[in-house]
Amino acid sequence: DGAGARGATLLAVASSCGAEQRHRRLPVGRRRAEGGVASSLTGRLRDGVCILGSLVLAVAVIVATSALFSIFPTGRVVEAATLAALLAALTAVFLPLYYAPSRRVTSLRGALPGAVTAAVCWTAMLAVVHVYAVNADRYAVYGVVSGIVIVLTSLYVGALVLLVGVVVNATVAE
Repeated sequence: DGAGARGATLLAVASSCGAEQRHRRLPVGRRRAEGGVASSLTGRLRDGVCILGSLVLAVAVIVATSALFSIFPTGRVVEAATLAALLAALTAVFLPLYYAPSRRVTSLRGALPGAVTAAVCWTAMLAVVHVYAVNADRYAVYGVVSGIVIVLTSLYVGALVLLVGVVVNATVAE
């Protein structure tokens, strides 16, 4: 289907551009929230690898959790277990994101408030997107375009939530 392929290509390009923008802005947001100065090139490379690695792991955790729990019959217990597993896994994945690049957070325990904040918000956002995806045939007015808008909005909100986690940790560290 030509329209589906064009929509998927547009979504992939927009997602790639959005991911690159978030990857560059997270260290800047961290410096502003923590009041620090820019680090050396090796420090920035280490921070970039940590940030990118955490984000890749977060996506892998989301996909793995969805795949794992899709084999069970649907029901409230399975949905609750999926959300709980996703919350726990995202918290664990986000811990290095808030610990390693930070100049103020000196322990994993200090990184926990930001990681939990981001994990809770990402889990809630993914639950909302899931509800939309399940009911998309009833509400999709513009077809593929509405799906692209939902995905791009989710990426934007996800990036904003990651920065909120940085601010939470900087505030708690004071």
